[in-house]
Amino acid sequence: MKTSVKFLILAGCFVVISAVHYTTQTEDPGVRFVHVIFQDLYLVPIVFSAYWFGLIGGLLSATLAIVFYLPHVSFQWLGGPMDKADQLGAMAVFALVGLAAGFLSSMEKRARLQTERVEARSQRRAVATAITALERALKAKDEYTRAHSERVADVAVALARRIGLDEADCEEVWLAALMHDVGKIGVRDDVLLKPDSLTGEEWETIKKHPNIAEEILKPIKGIGGVVSIVRSHHENFDGTGYPQGLKRDEIPLGAQVLAVADTFSALTDDRAYHKHEEAAKALDTMETMSGKKLNPEILEVFKRMILEQSGGNYPASKR
Repeated sequence: MKTSVKFLILAGCFVVISAVHYTTQTEDPGVRFVHVIFQDLYLVPIVFSAYWFGLIGGLLSATLAIVFYLPHVSFQWLGGPMDKADQLGAMAVFALVGLAAGFLSSMEKRARLQTERVEARSQRRAVATAITALERALKAKDEYTRAHSERVADVAVALARRIGLDEADCEEVWLAALMHDVGKIGVRDDVLLKPDSLTGEEWETIKKHPNIAEEILKPIKGIGGVVSIVRSHHENFDGTGYPQGLKRDEIPLGAQVLAVADTFSALTDDRAYHKHEEAAKALDTMETMSGKKLNPEILEVFKRMILEQSGGNYPASKR
């Protein structure tokens, strides 16, 4: 429920309770019963406010109830001692209930937050264990792909921080980069490890690896964002990529970051069928992909980042 709706509910409660409380007469015993009931109903918005907003909410709503109730006290202050005691007691109850309910609500929220943190740490450990196992499987399948993924992860997380993503998003980018080619586990060795250029049919087989990766990673709880990035890291900015043909903002931002890091690593790595390019040459090549394969704004940030590192002398990874 939105906070604005909660405020409207509380305000409505105070207005309705006050209106009925002030307009009911106290001479008739039956009507007086309603009058007293609505006095006690001030506790309802106090408890709800404490539940929704904790200690501060409980105390503020109790204060508001006392403010609404004070005119009634002043009107009847000339009554008997018992009336005065009842009225002062009612205000004291408002304050005590607001304090107690707010305190209990705040304690419950702290306990829930602590539980969520413990569960999150446990989940992160489980994810790390699963990813370690997948990395080992990938290494057994193709050592180059594993080393390439680690290098891409380092570059991608640095770029993610440079464009201003928060740490949670940066962690997703890092995990996705480590796992972005895990789908190649499902690609035949004669295609994956082929030293020559791929045929059209073989290329179509390779293009299935984002979907294979999605199926591998989907059962791991808590990494939905990572799975989305991995699935989309071969989507092109202009919509010509695969597997879905997404374009521009349809592509997850993390996947656009990963695409830049992955492309740079592919250009600066040595393969049997491809000699690595120096960093400056690789950046020139990537410039031709701006607005087509790669997000031009992210690419510009990346170029500045790389050129700031070692004067642009970025080491290539040898197979």
